[in-house]
Amino acid sequence: MKKIFLKISVVFSISFSTLFSLNNNIFASSSYTDVPEKHWATTAINSLYNSNIMIGYGYNTFGFGDVVTREQVARLMYTSLDLQTDDISNNPYRDINPSSTMFFNEVLSVTKKG
Repeated sequence: MKKIFLKISVVFSISFSTLFSLNNNIFASSSYTDVPEKHWATTAINSLYNSNIMIGYGYNTFGFGDVVTREQVARLMYTSLDLQTDDISNNPYRDINPSSTMFFNEVLSVTKKG
């Protein structure tokens, strides 16, 4: 349990340090059309986009103000930790499958990693 907590803590520490890091241009123009240019998180959102950690919904939209899903968090962790999709044949979740979940492989890979 400590190992899982430590891994989750590391991922979120990296994510939040990236998210809240500031550079010289606090009010940078957003890469997304739905993120306000003067919002406090615009620079961090752009940084995550430029690092290919978060890609948004497409059509230059981020989903600003949306609730983050389990699948999106799994994708963030998968990308941040540079995980690989290995043997993911054991699906412990009854509510997801490859046809219903956009990030099926990522959810199972993060689950397998612990």
